[in-house]
Amino acid sequence: MKYTEFPVWIANEVKKNREQLSENSFALFEKVLDIYPSFLSMYINIPKTSELGVLKNFSPRALEEEYDKRTLPYFISASSGEVFHYNFIYQIREIGLAMHQALESGSFYVASVLNRSMLELVCSSFDTLRRVEVEFKESMFRLREASKTKSVSERDRTFSKHYEGVIKIHALLHEANTASSINWAEHMKEFGYDLKSIEHKKIHVHNAIKDIGRLSDLPTWKVYELMSEFAHPNLGGKMLVVNTRRPKTRFIDVVVLGENAGNSEAALYYIDQLSESLFCTINLACSLSDRSQNFLSHIFGLIDGIEKQKLH
Repeated sequence: MKYTEFPVWIANEVKKNREQLSENSFALFEKVLDIYPSFLSMYINIPKTSELGVLKNFSPRALEEEYDKRTLPYFISASSGEVFHYNFIYQIREIGLAMHQALESGSFYVASVLNRSMLELVCSSFDTLRRVEVEFKESMFRLREASKTKSVSERDRTFSKHYEGVIKIHALLHEANTASSINWAEHMKEFGYDLKSIEHKKIHVHNAIKDIGRLSDLPTWKVYELMSEFAHPNLGGKMLVVNTRRPKTRFIDVVVLGENAGNSEAALYYIDQLSESLFCTINLACSLSDRSQNFLSHIFGLIDGIEKQKLH
């Protein structure tokens, strides 16, 4: 099934009842509607599966037996870059598809939990990508400098620094691909596996969310804290399963809890409270995909055609 737009019934309810929303919430929701088709194109309406060639050995000396030594550092980094890229693409696809379906069915509590998870994933991935971009820019500067240098010894030193930078890119990507919140070597001992080769790299999601907020000028930490209120067993989360409330007697109101499919009141409450969270997450996700694709196109551009084919 191909998706083309934000759930129509919610968009229609917002359009009919815009006076019930704050001006800021309505303006942000309009932005969500503008960028949502791009999000669907980048993450949701893609093949259900993709095949990648994944290197089993990252040792340059071992790989020299099969691959061109001149472009081997680029090849290693490109391999790690593809794994990094398609991992976050398909993780976001799974979360994004579930969030879209939750919104379609009026499951706003589920949608808020998924939106929060997506922001964590997007920011942690972006935190790695921005470091890769800085290192790649510096390494390409060294490559240009080496090509201009007449001194052989100076040129060799500059080329060496260039290749060190390219391998550092691989290290950043490989670390991101294997980072964890638990020690997998210890965890897998319970199942009879000895994974001594796995190095435990801790994920610090909160730091990534704050850093990306500062760099993007988006209120990522503010919306993350708000989404945490709605995702955790707090008042915010409880409000998202309220269908409606009406007076019954002088001292009693009737509160209807449960499903909210097609419920205008619930949809308007969700958009009023969380349109900024939606916009930040979707906007960053689209930028992440664009910039990651841009990096891959540049790193693959440094590899000879026949070597590119060996990754697939």
